[in-house]
Amino acid sequence: MNRAIACAALLLSGIHAPTTVWAAAERARPESTESTTTFILWSLVVVVAALVGGGLWYLHLWRHASAAHSHPRLMKDLCRLHGLGRSDRWLLGQVAQVHQLRYPALVFLDSKWLDVQHLTPALQAKQADLAAIRARIFAEEPAAG
Repeated sequence: MNRAIACAALLLSGIHAPTTVWAAAERARPESTESTTTFILWSLVVVVAALVGGGLWYLHLWRHASAAHSHPRLMKDLCRLHGLGRSDRWLLGQVAQVHQLRYPALVFLDSKWLDVQHLTPALQAKQADLAAIRARIFAEEPAAG
C-alpha cells in the first residue's frame, strides 16, 4: 500500500523517470518485509519438522505393529513364557533347521521334534540340554541317563 502511494505521489509531482519511481517506491517500502520473510521461513521449517516427525512416528508404529505379529517374536515370546534363555532358544532354532521347519515355533507343538534320534551328531551331543528343554515345554520328567 505504501509503495502504491509513493508511486502515485511521484507521478503526480511530475517525475517521469521510471527508475526514479521504483527507487522511491523501494525506499518507501516498510521494514516489516524482512520480518514477513523470516516468519514465512520459520513457518516452513516448522511444517517440514512436523512432517518429518509425523513420518518417523508413523514408521515407528508400523514397525512395532509388524514386529509384534512375527514368527521370530512368537518364538521369543514362547521361550520367555516357558522360562527358556537365549542359548535354549538358539538350540531350538537349530532343531528347527535340522527338521527344515518353516516356522521355528513349531517345535513347541510336538515333542517328536526334540527326539535325539532324528538330530545331527552335533545336536545329539546336547542331549541333556534338549531333555531339560523338553521337560520345560511339555511338562515331562527328564529322562534319566
